[in-house]
Amino acid sequence: MDGDNGEVLQARERPMLVMVEVLPMPPLPEVMMATPEVEPESSSLQFRWRRDRRRGE
Repeated sequence: MDGDNGEVLQARERPMLVMVEVLPMPPLPEVMMATPEVEPESSSLQFRWRRDRRRGE
């Protein structure tokens, strides 16, 4: 049963990471207006996602 618990933890952490990466993917004007300081960070996140997509192709 211990192994099952480990698997559940990994599966739960996986979707969380995906959600965070998917959020910065689309350039939302609302987020930029709400947090203009995140502009530089958003650029970095977008670049990283683009690289990941290129690798998949």
